[in-house]
Amino acid sequence: MPVSSLNTLRRVGSAVGRGITGLFDLIRALFMLAVILALGTLMLQNWRSWQLPDTFFIHMDLRQPLIESGRAAGVFDFMVPARTLAIEDVVAALHDAAADPRVAGLAVMVGDRAPSLALMQELEGALAELRAAGKRVVAWADSFGEMSPGTQAYAAAVPFGEVWLQPTGMVAATGLITEELFFGGLLARHGISVDIGLRGDFKTAMNPLLEQGFTSAHRSATESVLQDLDDQIGELVERHRAIPREEFRTMVQRAPLLDREALEAGLVDRLGYLDEFHALAGEGRMVALAHYTQTRRRARVREARDSEAPLIGYVRISGPIGRGPQQGFDLASRSSRVPAERIAAAIVRAVEADRVDALVVRVASPGGSPVASETIRRALEVAREAGIPVVVSMGTVAASGGYWLAMDADRIYALPATITGSIGVLGGRLAIDEALERLGVHAEAVKTAPDAGMWSLYQPLGPSAVAKRDRILDDLYARFVDGVARGRGLDRAQAEEAAQGRIWTGRQALDLGLVDALGGHREAMTAAARLAGATNGAHRVVEIGGGGGWMLAVGSTVATLVEQLGSTLDATGREPWRMPSLRIEG
Repeated sequence: MPVSSLNTLRRVGSAVGRGITGLFDLIRALFMLAVILALGTLMLQNWRSWQLPDTFFIHMDLRQPLIESGRAAGVFDFMVPARTLAIEDVVAALHDAAADPRVAGLAVMVGDRAPSLALMQELEGALAELRAAGKRVVAWADSFGEMSPGTQAYAAAVPFGEVWLQPTGMVAATGLITEELFFGGLLARHGISVDIGLRGDFKTAMNPLLEQGFTSAHRSATESVLQDLDDQIGELVERHRAIPREEFRTMVQRAPLLDREALEAGLVDRLGYLDEFHALAGEGRMVALAHYTQTRRRARVREARDSEAPLIGYVRISGPIGRGPQQGFDLASRSSRVPAERIAAAIVRAVEADRVDALVVRVASPGGSPVASETIRRALEVAREAGIPVVVSMGTVAASGGYWLAMDADRIYALPATITGSIGVLGGRLAIDEALERLGVHAEAVKTAPDAGMWSLYQPLGPSAVAKRDRILDDLYARFVDGVARGRGLDRAQAEEAAQGRIWTGRQALDLGLVDALGGHREAMTAAARLAGATNGAHRVVEIGGGGGWMLAVGSTVATLVEQLGSTLDATGREPWRMPSLRIEG
């Protein structure tokens, strides 16, 4: 081939190569530009959301989860709108809105996945303040249940005052019910024994595995709590709808009530469609509560920078309590475990560094490890010994280990519908050796001590191992009851009467001396500020034990995805986790 032809081919090849390289460079540049534009758009949207209009309604969607406390930021949180709101942020934002002249009102959408009665009680004070400031507060639902329970959904709407219902909707407030499945007979039939030791006649969390039905203690405790919650809903309706409790109870017996029947009975104020509800803002705008909450949080941070007011350390205990420094994730409860060691260390560091003037501990936990609960209790004791007041705010549930860590606090606040108590212990395991034998599987072991297999699934629990387990449970129960007596100023007999593993509502716990007052996050903060010597209640807040780096962010993101998936599969409207001994529908 002539040299000229070779040179021509080289030039063509070089040009093609440069073209391909240029194409890839262009694609890479366009991709980077797209990323920059996307990030810029997100930042602009966020910036615009901070710029609130002159007049607006706050829009709150209670069909999305209202959670007990905030979680660590997930890796992808900047890419998606916030779907959950922490109760303390909502309360603070609503109190701010009452004094904000730009806020014309609050428009709330309610669905069948209603927040717990306790969380709605937490909002009552802020909603009353909003209405007293002349703001219009309206709750709308397409239906309170539709061939499904609607009592708790309706109860969630009542505190907002003005209630709308879509035509063709209904108020299916047919009362509360708690149901349990008991697997004791099934497990026994298949050769699975449940070796569980209980301290407290009412410690019934494992009864579904132990029994074939309600025991008398289990039934009486459940009836007591359920009846008190039902009474509280009746009082809520009487307070906000001016319908006497007995009259409302008659309506419940007649329910479900169709749209016109609910309107005539005074359960709702208007039948209206969603477009009419959205027209409430008039010429103004609807601003999502999450956006308003973010702007107010930033404003409070700015306002607190130069303040000399007492600093309140805020500690969140939300979820099952576990040992060690790692948060982890509990698949059974679909919630993150509270890392007791990390929380305790953060409390002690804050005290030693003289960073805080008081502590508020928000407890939203069904319990967990006694050792882990004691780790946190001791850290709070260290704070009190250093002269730092400790105030506990109980959320939806603060029971068993959740009560253990709180029992020495200077002051304990519970909401009327809080589930608390469960002062008792249990421990043990399943034994599947007989079930394996029936399948032709034989488990054998080699051990260095007679009771080395007392924790094994494959070995029966012998008399010596039972005695050792019972000694542990006896000691833990005695420590628990003695701690309650000491911390709450009760004599041993009073503490024992309130114990026995029995759960109580917050209102019942107040009568028993297990809590000091009824109230929520705001009341606890006010009390802590007063104990810290605040002038006119002025105080600043810093979170203690929050955060945890990128690994925690990844874990939080995974936890969020699992929780969202679980919520789509759970048609009962339950919380992401619940005490296994009490599931209430209604």
